Amino acid sequence: MVLATLDLGSVVLSIAALSFLGLGDRPPAAEWGSMLNDGRVYFRLHPHLMVLPGICIFLLVLGANLLADSLRDLLDPTTYRR
Repeated sequence: MVLATLDLGSVVLSIAALSFLGLGDRPPAAEWGSMLNDGRVYFRLHPHLMVLPGICIFLLVLGANLLADSLRDLLDPTTYRR
């Protein structure tokens, strides 16, 4: 369970990178990587088009890693608890 939660962050980053490169789902599907790619053109006028999907990716990966760390601490029998 801990390894699956740790892998969630890398899976999200991989999917976002592939969709940023245009190798993800087709355009009607909303993906954060394709939103980043579409916002590149308008970055100088509307930077929020790239910043908001980037922040969402960052928060999801950070949350998955923090959840995995807390699950590891909770479920690991070798850790010392007071």
